[in-house]
Amino acid sequence: MNIFRILAVAGCLAIVATAAAAQVVTMDEYLERVKTTNPYFRVEKMQKDIAQKESDRYLGRQDWRLNANSSINHVEPLRTGPFDPDRVDVFVLGAGTERSFWGSGSRLTVDWQTDITDQKIPGFSIPGPGGGIEIPIGPPTFYRNILSATWSLPLMQNSGGELDRLDYDLSLYDIDINDVTALENQENYLLDVGSTFIQWALAEEQIRIAEDRLDIATEELERSERKRSAFLVDEVDVLRSRDALLGTQSALYLIESQWKAVQAELATLAEDVEIYQSKPQYDIYDLPGPPEIESFVYYVTHRTRLVRTLEFQLEQIVRLEQGYDDIKKPELALNLRAALLGGDEDFTGSFEITNPDVGIGLVFSYPINNRTATADVEKTRLQIRQLELSIQNTQLSLEAAARTIIVRMRELRDVIDNNIEQISSNKKRTEEEIKLYTQGRNDLTFVIQSRDRVALSELEYAGNAAEYHHLLLQLRALSDELLPTPPQNLDQ
Repeated sequence: MNIFRILAVAGCLAIVATAAAAQVVTMDEYLERVKTTNPYFRVEKMQKDIAQKESDRYLGRQDWRLNANSSINHVEPLRTGPFDPDRVDVFVLGAGTERSFWGSGSRLTVDWQTDITDQKIPGFSIPGPGGGIEIPIGPPTFYRNILSATWSLPLMQNSGGELDRLDYDLSLYDIDINDVTALENQENYLLDVGSTFIQWALAEEQIRIAEDRLDIATEELERSERKRSAFLVDEVDVLRSRDALLGTQSALYLIESQWKAVQAELATLAEDVEIYQSKPQYDIYDLPGPPEIESFVYYVTHRTRLVRTLEFQLEQIVRLEQGYDDIKKPELALNLRAALLGGDEDFTGSFEITNPDVGIGLVFSYPINNRTATADVEKTRLQIRQLELSIQNTQLSLEAAARTIIVRMRELRDVIDNNIEQISSNKKRTEEEIKLYTQGRNDLTFVIQSRDRVALSELEYAGNAAEYHHLLLQLRALSDELLPTPPQNLDQ
């Protein structure tokens, strides 16, 4: 056995071994890999988490807030009477807490204050026979402690905490909008990747067609060479057969390079090197019929995520309008204050806080014309109308897309049926051309051309079938079937 035959046998064994080792992967399996490994999906999923944290920050407006203060004040007042002090030093320490309550819109403040007053007051002198008697006017140091609580309740504007909760309520819509937008972006990504997978499956079928054509061209060349050796045909038939073989080989090499390029792209997107040892398992000739057009159109125009996103935005603007309407109301607040006071020259005695201090009041405020709030309300009403029109426009676009795709699928199905008939017709014609050529009544050129027509009609059939699946994939994406909404998101 010479070296060339050994290499040929080794090459065949390598091809057989590679084919045996190759795994198959379906589109659904591949898309699941992409969703698991591709960082794009992790990026999109984080959008909802980011929006959630942005919303949580508004909850801090209900947290208890601790306050503390201190001050020292030194005064040397102008004396306008005999009992005015020469100097007053006041040292104040205070601490407190406050919180707003969104359920009522009220605010509660509780404070504790300790102040120390040190003053120099000249004594009052009473003359007497033995000299003057100094009578102190007041204590030089006085300690005071105050425990107070203030509660403010809005009665008109912000009644029920309408404005306190506004930013938080609006942020909840942002969470939903970010969630459905992220799902929509992920599905569009899967649509692109799925289309690439179909290209891979189409290239696989094109390789099969080209290999079949190559086998026939090889057999034709061998037959021509045998007939030439027997002086049954001219040398030109051998040359024609060899040219047909080389052309088929070139086409096969080109398709294989495209197949490998698409495979490399898919392996990279999935970050999975096993794709390099895999082949697509996808029947492009399985052509399920399109859905019933009217029910499908209703679904995509009323229940899909794209429409739901706009509806969330509309609900958000309506909630904002409610807030602006509330701002237009006058500010009327009921204020209640209660305090206990204690004071004494002795620091310990000042903690006997038994003196009550109670107050109640109403505060009213209302801007004349209130043009700012009026403009905000009118702006949101225009935005609401704009979004309503946007929803109608989006529904029209979705309906147009759905009807276009379904009509194209129906028309393409007729073209595919015609392709099948054309393949059958070309095969019969090839059989007749071969019979005529065998009888010496025809030229080899017509046989080669007829076989090329068979291959071309098969390639056209495969291409149209792949295009049908591209349209089917678009329908799945249009109806959110390619990436269904998780069950926990359906009731939002």
